Amino acid sequence: MSAKRKYPWGFSYARYPQPTIEELQKQAEQTLRKAGEKSRQYEPVHVSGTQLCRHWWGKAWCKAIESYSDMSNRLARGRRYLKADTVLDLRLEPGEIHALVQGSRVKPYKVHITVDPLSAQFRKKIEEACAGSLHDMEALLNGDLPPAAAGLFTQEGGLFPRSRELKIRCSCPDDAILCKHAAAVLYGVGVRIDENPFLFFQLRGISVEDLIGRKLESRVEEMLSHAHNAPSDRTLPEEDIGKLFGV
Repeated sequence: MSAKRKYPWGFSYARYPQPTIEELQKQAEQTLRKAGEKSRQYEPVHVSGTQLCRHWWGKAWCKAIESYSDMSNRLARGRRYLKADTVLDLRLEPGEIHALVQGSRVKPYKVHITVDPLSAQFRKKIEEACAGSLHDMEALLNGDLPPAAAGLFTQEGGLFPRSRELKIRCSCPDDAILCKHAAAVLYGVGVRIDENPFLFFQLRGISVEDLIGRKLESRVEEMLSHAHNAPSDRTLPEEDIGKLFGV
């Protein structure tokens, strides 16, 4: 992971008092209200209940980022900020994450995270594994990730990015490798993909629709390749068809 910028005046995060949850929520509500008055379309992340995620893939994402030793000092604050509904806007694009996070100041901070692209070799491996079962592809279309696919995500070099594959930037003055705002965003990504696993494939630049399309094309080609084979026992000869229908 790339290091954040360092401030020459020696910014120390500890010098400033931390806002309470109530203060953060109040400021976030005001920011969203003003955005609505200006017709700005935000996509906030809301966490209901004590757990951030319900499905194995969302939980696995959170577990993956918690394994990054160089992030550990800001993760707890990030969870706190996320649960306070401070992630006002979160959008996933191929290889990029864009977010706005409410902090102690009136104007929210901008967080931008880029993810290194998959290698061509690993992308092919992932596509072949995902397209191996039409049943699994149908499960994806229904918003479900089969447990058999877990290894593709969590293994070393899998779909979940490692810390060195992330480039993080936040407009806040905190000079830590990972600030609490970016940590809240990373947890927010877990919530988003827990709700819709398609977003994760989009983030990694993989089209599920293309995978399914290729699988269906392969199935059709296989069927066509057997079209001229000898008729099976369940196929009626032409003369028998005529007798059956009296023609």
